[in-house]
Amino acid sequence: MENTKLYAVPVYILAIFFNTDNAAILVFGDSTVDAGNNNYIDTPLKANFFPYGQNYPGQKATARFSDGELVPDMLASALKIKEAVPPFLDTNLSDAEVITGVSFASAGAKSHTLTFHHELKLQQEIDFWKQIEECCGTVRFRNGTIMCTDDSNMWKNPKFIFWDAVHPSSSTYRILFEHFEKFVLPKFL
Repeated sequence: MENTKLYAVPVYILAIFFNTDNAAILVFGDSTVDAGNNNYIDTPLKANFFPYGQNYPGQKATARFSDGELVPDMLASALKIKEAVPPFLDTNLSDAEVITGVSFASAGAKSHTLTFHHELKLQQEIDFWKQIEECCGTVRFRNGTIMCTDDSNMWKNPKFIFWDAVHPSSSTYRILFEHFEKFVLPKFL
């Protein structure tokens, strides 16, 4: 009998539409880029409490699986699109927010269809995008399973590479983004 193993490979697809008049950023992936979609689905995988967000502006938990900003937030800010990429499932999301970009990412998302909780599957994230595409016509727009709890032992110093057992600190994301901004992004602009 053949030994078959399923490997959960994080899938990161960052779709950015560049245009002099308008731009949008669309994010697909797992907890490393989830901006809070899990707050709107039935799953135990949530990051809407301390210590999450302890280094985010305002020091509040934003449901991002990080102590601060995520790479998509940094990229959107650097490109002057918006300061932070909101979750697509946010019930208070405005049309203007959707047009400039959203995150479809969900902590625990898998590229395969087997899941152990109720997290979004990659296909569901893509289906959300299809809903927008169907609504707006063409794609061109005009004009994370280690959960943190309250008593988890998190690294208090954001200069460490990881701030919990799985997720990089916002300082690590910043270093990676600065490298990306300096060496990769110019090739696309």
